Amino acid sequence: YSLLKAKAGRLLVFAASCGNNLRACIVDELTRGEAELSGGPSLIKTERALGILIEGRTIFVAKHRHLELYATSDVQQVLFHASDDLGQRSIRPFQSLSYADIPLINHPQFHAKVPSYLQAPSGSILLTHFIDNTWHAIILQPEPQPAHDVPRNYEAVKALPLGASEGDIYGISVGEGGYRCATVGSNRVAINYAKRWEKDVDEGCYTLILWRIPDPEIDLPRPGCIAFDEALGICVAGMGSGRVWVGDAVPSRGTKKIVAPSIPDKVPHPDPRWPKLPPFYFWDKIYNGPHPDSCIRDEVVPGWSTAIDYYVPWRNEPEAYGGVNWFVENVMGIPGPARTVLFSTVLLSQEDIDHSFEFVDVHGRMFLLTNQRDYFGVRRLVDGTTLEDIIGRLRNRRLGDILVEEEEWMSNYMALDQHLQWWYSTTHQGKSNK
Repeated sequence: YSLLKAKAGRLLVFAASCGNNLRACIVDELTRGEAELSGGPSLIKTERALGILIEGRTIFVAKHRHLELYATSDVQQVLFHASDDLGQRSIRPFQSLSYADIPLINHPQFHAKVPSYLQAPSGSILLTHFIDNTWHAIILQPEPQPAHDVPRNYEAVKALPLGASEGDIYGISVGEGGYRCATVGSNRVAINYAKRWEKDVDEGCYTLILWRIPDPEIDLPRPGCIAFDEALGICVAGMGSGRVWVGDAVPSRGTKKIVAPSIPDKVPHPDPRWPKLPPFYFWDKIYNGPHPDSCIRDEVVPGWSTAIDYYVPWRNEPEAYGGVNWFVENVMGIPGPARTVLFSTVLLSQEDIDHSFEFVDVHGRMFLLTNQRDYFGVRRLVDGTTLEDIIGRLRNRRLGDILVEEEEWMSNYMALDQHLQWWYSTTHQGKSNK
C-alpha cells in the first residue's frame, strides 16, 4: 500500500495499492482485510484518487474530474466477510458528482470543518484546490436526511476564490481549518490567510509572512513537496538539492543567523524519480538531435514522421525527465505507460521554431499534444482512434473530425512550471547537470 490519505479508527485509506497507482483501497488495520474503492463512471478510467476524507457515514474521494461518495456501512460489510471471500472485493460509490463549473481540479484537500466566513449549511464539507495560481473552494452541502438509514447525498457548490499568489507556485498545503495555506514558489515560501472575496473583485489573500529561498537560480522546489501545520504556524518545503527549508511564523525569542547548506554551483537534478536527463527538449528553439537526412525517415504523411525513436530517442524512455511518460503522469495526471507514435517534422528544422506537435498513445487512447513555447495544449481523439486513422485523416485534411471538443487535460501546471524553470536555468545560464 502507498499514499495514505485518510484514517478513522481501524480504517486506513490508500490512494494506491498492489503496485497500481489507480487502485485506491481501504484496509482494516487490525484484521488486514481490504476492499477496493472501484469508482463510478468517469470520462477516462485512469483517474487517481487525489484526496480522501472519512467523515461520519461517508468516505469522500476526490478525483481530477469528479467526486465519489462511499458508504462506511458498505465498507464494514465487505471487510467483515473478507476472510470468507477469496475473490475480488470491491465497493461502488453510492453517489458520483462533477465539480461545479470546473472541468477538473488539482491538489485537492478535504476539510471536515468549513470556515465560518464561507457561511455554509451545517454538515457541509470543504474541498479546497489550486488552479492558475489561485486558491479555490468547493462546498459540499448535504441534501435533506432521507427517511431510512442511508448516507446523505451531497451537492457541490462553487464558492468564491479564497486567495491568489504571485508568480509560479510549485506546491500548496492548506491548513486543517481552511483559514490559512502555505505556498512554495521559485524563490519564496509564504503563509497566506484567506479572506472572503466580493463578486467581480480581483484581489488576493493576505500574506502573513514570507521567506526568501536562497540560491533560487540553482535550487528549485520539488513540485508538491510542502507541508503546513496551521495551528503551530510552521511550514516545510523540500528542494531539488535535497535541502529542506523550515519556516516558523512564531519563532522563539531572539534571532538566529541561519547558515544555508552549500550546494554545488550547478542546478541539482530536479526529480530523481526520473533519473535520465535528455540532451535537448521539444521546447528548445533549435533542434539538437541527429542531423535529418535529405529524406526524412518514416515520413508517412508530408510533415509527419513515426521515427521518433531515431530523431528524439529519449522521448519514449520510461525514466526520462521531460519525456512523454513524465508529461502524461505529472502534467495530465494519468499513469503510464505512454508513447509518442507520430510527430510533426517541423521539429527537425535547423531554424528557430515556435511550435511542435505529437500524437501520444496512452492506454490505447490517442492524444494530440501541442507545444507553442509558453503554451501547452492537450486534445483527446475519439475512442477507438488508431495510428492508421490519424494518418488517413492527415492525408485528407480531416483531423478535426476525430478531435474531442471542450475537454481540459492539463491537470497540474506545477510540475510543468518547475520543469520549464529548470530547463531555463540549465540552458540560459550555462549550468551543467551532467
